[in-house]
Amino acid sequence: MRKAGALLAGKVCAILNCTKTELNRWANDGRMPADGAIHLCTPKSLDARAWLPATVEDAKGRIAEWRRNDTIVKTARRRKLRIVRGIECATRS
Repeated sequence: MRKAGALLAGKVCAILNCTKTELNRWANDGRMPADGAIHLCTPKSLDARAWLPATVEDAKGRIAEWRRNDTIVKTARRRKLRIVRGIECATRS
């Protein structure tokens, strides 16, 4: 991945108007995985996740749906509900 075209997490968050927590959740669960990594030579050498501009543009149209699904899942967990095929169902423990 070339540094010139790659977008790091901070820039992706700014473009998508999302928080770092949301971006991490979407990357970890596979909705928006990083396209690669860039090795940054700072005082402490590290590899940073990077996304291609096309990937970020494609994700823009799905952000509202992802947030709606995240809200449903969060509410279901808080109320101890089970989600079946996108439908909330009450369970008894």
